[in-house]
Amino acid sequence: MNELSRVVWSEGMHLGPHHFQAQNRYFENLIRFTWGALRFAPWGLAGIQLDTEALKNGVLRVIHAKGVFPDGLVFLTPEPDEAPPERQLQPIFPPLRDSLEVYLAVEPASEQGPNCDLEGDGSRLRYRAKTEQVADELTGQDVKPVRFAAKNLHLAVESEIGGRQAMPIARIRRDAAGRYTQDEKYVPPSMSMQASPYLMGLLQRLVEILEEKARTMAKPKDLGAGTLSGFSIEGISNAWFLHCVNSALGPLRHLMEAGSAHPEELYMELARLGGAAGSGGAETTGAGMINCTPHNGQAHICPACDSSACNRCP
Repeated sequence: MNELSRVVWSEGMHLGPHHFQAQNRYFENLIRFTWGALRFAPWGLAGIQLDTEALKNGVLRVIHAKGVFPDGLVFLTPEPDEAPPERQLQPIFPPLRDSLEVYLAVEPASEQGPNCDLEGDGSRLRYRAKTEQVADELTGQDVKPVRFAAKNLHLAVESEIGGRQAMPIARIRRDAAGRYTQDEKYVPPSMSMQASPYLMGLLQRLVEILEEKARTMAKPKDLGAGTLSGFSIEGISNAWFLHCVNSALGPLRHLMEAGSAHPEELYMELARLGGAAGSGGAETTGAGMINCTPHNGQAHICPACDSSACNRCP
C-alpha cells in the first residue's frame, strides 16, 4: 500500500494504534517516494560479508549486511536486525549445477496484516517483535521495556522466493571435489561501490592503468611531421587519447577514494570514457560499455568495463 495522505488530527478525537500506524506509513512512503524520484534504482546492498570459514563446511552464514529492499525496507544486521538463520548448502544446491545465487528475503507488507510475529512462535511474517530495556534519554533513568519490530530476514534460493521481497547477495560455486567458495567477481545490486570489493578492485586497477598511460604519453612524439596542417595522424590520435585519459582520471580517482558512490556513477564515467576513446579510433569502443545495464538485477559486469580493456588502448 502506497499511502501518501497524512492523518487528520483533531481535538477530542479517539486515538488508537491505527492512527499512529497510518502516520508512520505516511512518513515512510513519503521518504520512499521522494528518494525514488531523485535516484536511479534506489535499492540494493550497502555492505555484505559472508562467513568464508563456514562456507568451506557447506554452511551459508551472513556476518553482516546492510541495504534497502526494492520496496524500500531498510535493514542492518547483526544490529539492530538479527542476521538471517544460516542455511546448509547441500540440500538446496542443485546436483547438476556448479553455481548458485543466494538471496536475502523478507515477507512483503500486508495491507490487512498480520505483519509482526508478536509471540515469537517462528511465524514467517515481515517483522519479529523483540523487547529491549529503554531508559529516559534525558535523565538516564526510569527504564521501561519497549518492543521493537526487527526485520524477519531469511536466506533463500530463487525457487524459494515466491511472493517475497528478495535481493541477490552472492553467488556460491562448487568445484568437482564438492568444496564451496564465494564467487568474488559476482557484483550484486548495490547502492554503494563499497558493497563489492571486486568493483572497488576493478576501479583501483583502472585508475592505476590510466595514470600509467598519462605518464607515458605526457611527452608525445613530434606532432609537426607528416601533414600539411602540422600534425601527424599518430600525433592527433595520441593527443586525443591523452585528453580522454586526463579527463576521466579526476572523476574516477574521486569515486575510488570516496567509495560510497552509487555504481551508476562509475558506469556513467566508464561509458563516457569508452565513448570518447572509441571516437579517437582506439580498439576499445564505447559500445560495449553503453549497452551494459548497471543494477538490472542480473548482477553482472560487462567485460568491456574491465580494466584489461584499457591495456589494449594506444
